[in-house]
Amino acid sequence: MQNIEYKKFLNNPNFSKLIVTNKINITEFDSHNYENLEIKGCDNLQSLVDEKKNFDIIILNEILTSIQNIAKILKIVNNLSNNKTRVIVHNKTFFYHTARKTLNLLFKKKHTFNWLNSNELNTYFENFGYSLIRKVKKKFIPYDNFIFRFINIILSFIPFLPVMALEEFTFFKREVVQNPDLKNYGASICLTVKDEKENIENIVKKIPQISTQQEIIFIEGGSTDGTYEEVERIISIYPDKNIKVMKQKGFGQKGAIKTGFDNSLYKAIILFEGDDTCDPNDMFYFYNSIALGRADFLQGTRLAYPLDHEQMPLINKIGNFFFALWFTWILGQRVTDVLSPIKAINKESYLKASSDWESFGEDDPFGDFELMFIMARNSFKFSEIPISYFPRKYGETKTNVLKHGARLFKLMLKLHIDFKA
Repeated sequence: MQNIEYKKFLNNPNFSKLIVTNKINITEFDSHNYENLEIKGCDNLQSLVDEKKNFDIIILNEILTSIQNIAKILKIVNNLSNNKTRVIVHNKTFFYHTARKTLNLLFKKKHTFNWLNSNELNTYFENFGYSLIRKVKKKFIPYDNFIFRFINIILSFIPFLPVMALEEFTFFKREVVQNPDLKNYGASICLTVKDEKENIENIVKKIPQISTQQEIIFIEGGSTDGTYEEVERIISIYPDKNIKVMKQKGFGQKGAIKTGFDNSLYKAIILFEGDDTCDPNDMFYFYNSIALGRADFLQGTRLAYPLDHEQMPLINKIGNFFFALWFTWILGQRVTDVLSPIKAINKESYLKASSDWESFGEDDPFGDFELMFIMARNSFKFSEIPISYFPRKYGETKTNVLKHGARLFKLMLKLHIDFKA
């Protein structure tokens, strides 16, 4: 566990964390000053149950392949979970155990372990009220100095090689049936706009009343066509829509997104593209999923339906497919549309993960990649919903395929190394 990306994650004070490990590894974790973290052996968990403690993150570190009471441990983990607990299971892979067992047979040594593949692990957790988020394999050489870490990074770029990886991380989310008052849950609809004056009123007219508690926030990013003034005019015409407008902080669309999210009042935050290319009624599906706790982060996928050249040029489709495939490889979870015009996030989850926001500085011009990354890094559950997508009626796209594509490629290299090293 000592070389994984959760060194940064374990220092996040916004989460209460529990590591369950064997006695040999307890000293390793004790040597770090991690915040809001408890470390226990398998035999010392009942005291936490008696104290009625619960944790946001529970890490089972290399124990499920060696203990003889898996169901008992999962029952205790359940008792230590809250409604949003994520469990991270860190094991040596089946390949590692098979190779080690083979070598031990040659040298007439004994190596026993529990045969846990992903399907079995998923089935066991389902019976205790958890659903699978994703699975990641990494590390091909079992040493942690600079040279071998560099080699592991290089090897991580080779397709299909993860079948020979030595470590596996499986992420689960506590599934609790939630029955919220959907009408009153609350929705903050954020629209980032720059030089979109001609689209503003048409979008406002079409935005439905999703919740009795609803606000529409326009985040304006330095327009030269009078977009800010147009929003102010619309506010006076539609007072019942509860519209707000603010100047973005930071740079690019990424800064605008963060400005909107930081100033949102309600539990479900929906990011909606301000170029009038999407159907606002699709926001109902995002709102319901967030309110019911089905996911912490959602994005729409335009690629569920055929798209002509006016909707999405061929080069954009190729780029989207390429980056989506790469994200799927890195995160261990299916991604199909990396620059989706509709997104939704649970506000509480965003606030807990937001300390990671600026992890990659100015490399992400849009914010989409970094938002997906910080939610995955913090083990939140994300998913996709198919959406309708239409050609622009007014204005021009802000995306420069070559310029922005090169910056996103550079960012993906950093993400890959951060996640796979």
